[in-house]
Amino acid sequence: MKLIAAAVAVLGITAGSVAWSAVPQHLPSATSKTEPGAPWPTMRHDLRNTGASDLRGLDPGTKPWSFQTGKGIFSTPTVAADGRIYVGSADHNLYGLSEEGEEVWRFETGEIIDTAPALLDDDTLIIGSGDENMYKVSTDPQIP
Repeated sequence: MKLIAAAVAVLGITAGSVAWSAVPQHLPSATSKTEPGAPWPTMRHDLRNTGASDLRGLDPGTKPWSFQTGKGIFSTPTVAADGRIYVGSADHNLYGLSEEGEEVWRFETGEIIDTAPALLDDDTLIIGSGDENMYKVSTDPQIP
């Protein structure tokens, strides 16, 4: 959207002179550092919050998968560049799934997880839980 700048002037009613004037100024917008080529680099996909992905959908004939937790899922899953998926659940668990939707590992907290985990550059996740704790969890199933 282009910013249309226009000078605004108010004329005095009796004298016809300028009482005041102002020129709108363009303010800088917020920016966010994202990893080039990341399939879903930020919440709602991009800084415009479009929620639209450039990735194509399932191939015709491919059956979609589902994964059931012990209770509801109230947050957006985090998807890594390699297709791995991480999601918290009301059953107190953080799940690590393969791109085929199979459970690879789980990490139990003391309460509901209703926020999306943050994926760091070193393949660890940061997640908050309703048990008033924040956890740093490795995405590698071999590392506790």
